[in-house]
Amino acid sequence: MRLLSYLNPKRVGRLAILQFRKLPIVARAKFKADRQRYVRQCIQRRGSEVIPAQTQLSASRVNEGSCRADLFRSIRSEKIWSAKSAGGAELRQSLQSQWHEIKKLDHVLGASMSGNNLLVRTDSLVGVVSRTNFKYVLGEFVIAFNLAGSDEPVRWFNQTRRVDAALPRMNAPTVFEDGSCAACELKETLVELIAQFELVPAVELAIQYLQGPDNQLLECFANRWPKVA
Repeated sequence: MRLLSYLNPKRVGRLAILQFRKLPIVARAKFKADRQRYVRQCIQRRGSEVIPAQTQLSASRVNEGSCRADLFRSIRSEKIWSAKSAGGAELRQSLQSQWHEIKKLDHVLGASMSGNNLLVRTDSLVGVVSRTNFKYVLGEFVIAFNLAGSDEPVRWFNQTRRVDAALPRMNAPTVFEDGSCAACELKETLVELIAQFELVPAVELAIQYLQGPDNQLLECFANRWPKVA
């Protein structure tokens, strides 16, 4: 028992403090300087380990974006070739029809074009964590669909609130500050839909993603958003 008492962390900490206080002032200063130098070296060493990991992660994101761009170009080229073979009238008619249909979708307040982006404005959306049935208020969104395939296929921007969740200023539990999402499979599906000009299902899917995120790691932060009354 005496040995266990001696090894108690609190007792060891008190003993260390008492020993430190017995040191001369010059020795205390040297001890603090050595300690600070050790901490700086640890930080530098950890930093040297983190930087390569960050570089590798950035490279993987670049590769992911490059693969999506290749997929988009392939599908879009096939779609355009098919449309030209049919005279192009069918594709133009489809786009006109979809433009009106998008504005009639549930939760859609309006749609507009800005450069190569289709911007869809929604009403206040409610998210649900399926595992717990926890419902939370996300807010209104502007969802940007990149029709040229040169960027993220879709970005979600919360117009009501940004929340510090897994990362600062997130748009939703699974949507980061820059509007990109954490679901790679969803991005691939959206790339295919947008490349084929299937805009109505792309809009529906993008809204559904906000309402029911499927990411257990990130959806645990849903309680950072206001709970549905």
